[in-house]
Amino acid sequence: GFVRDLFSQEYRALKAEAQTFTNSDYDAAPVLKLDGAIDVLAGEYQVTISFTGGVTTTNRSLVVGLFIDSVLQAPEYQKESKDVTDENWASKTHTRLITQGTHTVQVYFGRRGGDGAASVSLGDVHVNFTRIGAENGS
Repeated sequence: GFVRDLFSQEYRALKAEAQTFTNSDYDAAPVLKLDGAIDVLAGEYQVTISFTGGVTTTNRSLVVGLFIDSVLQAPEYQKESKDVTDENWASKTHTRLITQGTHTVQVYFGRRGGDGAASVSLGDVHVNFTRIGAENGS
């Protein structure tokens, strides 16, 4: 499930909080982590996905894909195995023109590379929409 936070028209957020593990290959059978909808005004938005998660083996990566209205906001985020340079929270920001109305937002994840039993994990996921240039609810 997900929790929907409602703010002013300039900012919207969706989040999923439960830790999830999978050994599914992202390219063949990604796992749905967040499935929600967001209502926005028309405009240009900074869309940021941030998450916790990772891998424990050296032969695979955690891959996270953000989809708006079933379209991948490319490229996916790929967190390399045992990448000590990553912070606990990884994030990626996209700038997108979005029409007014309700839009579906989905986050899928899985592993890339490697076989065997080791899994990748995805914990907290936040997707934030911030309207660029919005002032006083306009």
